[in-house]
Amino acid sequence: MIAGALGIRAPKRTEEQRAYDRAMREKEAKRREREREAEAARRREEERAKAAVWED
Repeated sequence: MIAGALGIRAPKRTEEQRAYDRAMREKEAKRREREREAEAARRREEERAKAAVWED
C-alpha cells in the first residue's frame, strides 16, 4: 500500500511468504469459527437454563 502511494512497485512475494500468509489466514479463520461455536454453545446452555427454571 505504501509502495503504491510512493509510485513504486512492491517486491514480488515468494512462494514461502504466500504459503505462510495462507496458513495464517486459515489459522485465524479456524480460531474465529471456534469462538463462534463456543458462543453458540454458551447461548444454547443459557436458553436451556432459562427453560429449566420455567419447567420446574
